[in-house]
Amino acid sequence: MRWTAFAWESASRAFNNRPTFTGLVVVLAASSGGGLVAYADSQPDQPQGFKKKKVVVLGTGWAGTTFLRNLDSKLYDVQVISPRNYFAFTPLLPSVTCGTVEPRSVVEPIRRILEKKGGDFKFWEAECFKIDPANKKIHCRSNMGTNLDGNGEFLVDYDYLVVAVGARSNTFNTPGVTENCHFLKV
Repeated sequence: MRWTAFAWESASRAFNNRPTFTGLVVVLAASSGGGLVAYADSQPDQPQGFKKKKVVVLGTGWAGTTFLRNLDSKLYDVQVISPRNYFAFTPLLPSVTCGTVEPRSVVEPIRRILEKKGGDFKFWEAECFKIDPANKKIHCRSNMGTNLDGNGEFLVDYDYLVVAVGARSNTFNTPGVTENCHFLKV
């Protein structure tokens, strides 16, 4: 009993003192829904009156949402860009298809997740089609229409970029699968 309490206390202390990141963060997600978040070395807390660094997160799947929930938004100006404005709980998608679970039960709007977290987040429903790492800019195309210039394309600057775009279903090049299957997640 004492060992369990000690292990829990050590784990919670380590989680609360997690380092802030100082470089490009890559988030990989497998088709099974697992994710890996790689943090760079830590840096000391910033003094009062500092300019917040811009963190841009591409994607609102498992990896991106988990990263956003663990990020201290007081230290960073957080911007989220994703073509979907919701988070889907993918393990329950088969239950939705057979009618045992309502579709609205497995989907949560990303803005609601960000509001629960608190802090200052910005969200754009758009897709990133080009990353310029030399100038630290990403080129995005809006799904919602046009901007003031008459097109749906815009640039976003970043200091740190988190790529959490997820994965696609693998058909293993089996002939006819793409034409004859209904994929649960597209």
